[in-house]
Amino acid sequence: MDSYIVSLLDRMKEQYEQWESSSSLDGAELTQFFDAIGRAAKVTGRDDLAAEVERILRRMNRQKERQWTVEEVLAEMFPLLRRCYEAEETDSTIASFLQQQGAEADILLCGNDPLFFAYIRRSWQTVPWRFITLPSLEQAAASMFRLNPDCIIVNIGEDDLETPPFVALLKTASQPSYIPVVIISRDGRKAVHLKCYGLGADDVIAQPVAASELYIRVHRLVEKKRKIDKLVLIDELTGVYNRKYLPRVYVRLRSDLERFGTPSCLALLDLDHFKQVNDRFGHLVGDAVLKKLAAFLLQHTRGMDTVIRFGGEEFIVWLAKTSTCEAHRVLGRLQRQFASEEIEAAGVRLSCTFSAGFVECSDPNESLDHWLKLADKALYAAKKSGGSRVEGV
Repeated sequence: MDSYIVSLLDRMKEQYEQWESSSSLDGAELTQFFDAIGRAAKVTGRDDLAAEVERILRRMNRQKERQWTVEEVLAEMFPLLRRCYEAEETDSTIASFLQQQGAEADILLCGNDPLFFAYIRRSWQTVPWRFITLPSLEQAAASMFRLNPDCIIVNIGEDDLETPPFVALLKTASQPSYIPVVIISRDGRKAVHLKCYGLGADDVIAQPVAASELYIRVHRLVEKKRKIDKLVLIDELTGVYNRKYLPRVYVRLRSDLERFGTPSCLALLDLDHFKQVNDRFGHLVGDAVLKKLAAFLLQHTRGMDTVIRFGGEEFIVWLAKTSTCEAHRVLGRLQRQFASEEIEAAGVRLSCTFSAGFVECSDPNESLDHWLKLADKALYAAKKSGGSRVEGV
């Protein structure tokens, strides 16, 4: 990246960090700042940047007495930032990708350049992605498992490469599941890129980089992660999560309990007399019953709840933000509704029931195994009482 651009961006970044702590910005002070930026651009022969600054100043001079918000100033700065961050004008064909509505994703932005991340968020505002910004590498590494992002974009300086937090971040992103990491660096040297790749980065991009190109590269990694997750975390028969996903759910819900005091309920469900279904009608019908129950649970639970095939004919429904009383009511409703469902497969029509045992997870210091044992104990009590029952601990 051109040394003048680096200096200019550092100056604007420093000013932007000060603006972020203010509820409103004085028009006269803003005019003074941008006037200095414009003069520096002219001195260095960057007439294109000077022209963008002139446009900003004309608009601000028409509203000298008003107070500005940070978002309003960022909107005015956007064309100037684009000229600084992008090496060339964005091709309209590439830019059209930003207009395509893809799947939702959670993107973790990490690093000490809030101005660049503000620019990226604004550039990608038509994309249905949620952004989480953390200023430090330590925070990102510590929060990664709880946040479970679909991709991490790290903006690093030259001094960050050898630091333990940077190494820890890349190591954490690959364990226990895959989270792609994109490194943004002002240093375009090959040795720097190779170092990042060697530490585990999935992509390394030197600034300047077009926001549209960065989007395409991040989008590709998000899709790659989804394919890997589907292979590793999704039960092939039923299409719901498998038990490998369970620790992730517990970390997230335990965090909610620690931070907000919000309990959740872990319910263990078991199909009644499932062995008899397999013995009498065959495994194809048994598989149809399992798929029916999985689809039913997905359809009749909330988006914040999680359905997992625990193994065999056992499923877990983890009810977020749910107390014991609420869980008993919800599970009872699910049980009655499923019992009335008709299942048809291989020329056979039948209906099935399930039993459920559940526990309210109210202590963040307890392990996942602790809650599973209690839920299993409650399930055993439900089965021992004849099945088609809900029991809580």
